[in-house]
Order: sequence, then C-alpha cells, then structure tokens
Amino acid sequence: MHGEGFGGVRSFLLEHSRVIIQDDSGIPLRAFPKSWKVDCYGRYVPHAEMFGKYHQTDLAAIYAKDPPPPELGFAFGYHWQPDRGILMMATRKGARESTGGNSESVREQAERTENGKEME
Repeated sequence: MHGEGFGGVRSFLLEHSRVIIQDDSGIPLRAFPKSWKVDCYGRYVPHAEMFGKYHQTDLAAIYAKDPPPPELGFAFGYHWQPDRGILMMATRKGARESTGGNSESVREQAERTENGKEME
C-alpha cells in the first residue's frame, strides 16, 4: 500500500471508510489526512528485507517516545511473533464516539515531534 501503484486503492479506502484496521504495511501514516485519528498498539519493528525501503520515520518517532504505545499482546500482520505485532486503528474523526485515551492522533503527535514542539 506504500507504492504509487496503490494510490487508487488508498484514495478509495480513505474516501469510503470510517475505520481502517491495519499493520504498518497498509496505508502509510503520512497518507492519512488530518481528518483521521490513528491509534497504534504493539511495536513498530521495521521490515529489514522485502519492505525495508518502506520504513516510516514518522511512525518510528511515535514508538521512540517514552512511554511508547501500549502493547498489542498478539501477533498481527507480517510479524508473526506476539512481541513484534503492530496494529494501527484509524478512525475518521466524527465517525463514531471516541474509544477513550488521548484525543490527539498519532499523526498530530508525530507532526508536533518533527516540528520541535514536543513538550517535556
């Protein structure tokens, strides 16, 4: 879902979905418009071999924070080991009630960190 050949599929999903559940091989974090809230669970373990060229710096920054996103507790996606699973739950803002937790999206947190606005 990272390559240009998937542009049409990404656009369709973002235009017609209310919720998207995926791992890091799905729609890149940077491709979600600000009208989406993305919550992450598990661990971001970059794919060294086949998908290494699709490393997501913005997603890695979220997982480098202290504390990182909560553990997932089970395998999901390409990483079959439970301690390496990652789940991204993207919800179109206003599509449903909040599931609780921090109302700031992962994308907003990444932008704040990248722009040097991180508060201590």
